[in-house]
Amino acid sequence: MALPRCTATAPSCWQKWDRRWRRETSSPSPAAPGAPRKWLRIRKNRISTLEELTKLVIKHEPRELIIHINSLGGSTYQALAIYFYLLSLSIPVTTFCHGQVASAATIIAQAGKKRYMDKDAEILIHTPRINTSNAITFRLLGIIKEDLAFSNKILKTIFKRKSALTEKQVERVMRLQNEEGIWLNYETALQFKLVDELEE
Repeated sequence: MALPRCTATAPSCWQKWDRRWRRETSSPSPAAPGAPRKWLRIRKNRISTLEELTKLVIKHEPRELIIHINSLGGSTYQALAIYFYLLSLSIPVTTFCHGQVASAATIIAQAGKKRYMDKDAEILIHTPRINTSNAITFRLLGIIKEDLAFSNKILKTIFKRKSALTEKQVERVMRLQNEEGIWLNYETALQFKLVDELEE
């Protein structure tokens, strides 16, 4: 399944994932000593939406983007929007996982060309779900089923892209414990190649 490609100036292909929920998923880190890049700040060093991220990247044109993630997740749609946007950038993107990184936040972590993880951190992947307070009709149930199947296929493709797992193995991990998934420590995440290196 081919992943959609976007450019910073043409956001239409990720608008479908940027419609509703807004939740903090990532924050950039200070530049490492000697690193030739600009440093961006917003809301006390945090970026919470794709809109904020794209505006900053277009305005400041950084040479490298580093994202530190410590989040229990949020909207799959928003996470996919950020993920595809980060893939579209021509600059290097590096992600760091700290503490607990779960659900939608784990999607964003996969966008890094280099993916780091703290030794005491954990990551969680699971099947997609939809929360709704609306009355469920047969028609709506069909739409939800199609949406979940579409999202599940994309997630399996994302987690398989750089990992050592097959698509069936990815789905098996996502479906553990009644589709809640399991927390993966650094050793397991590295073995599965869901991260690249340990952050010392």
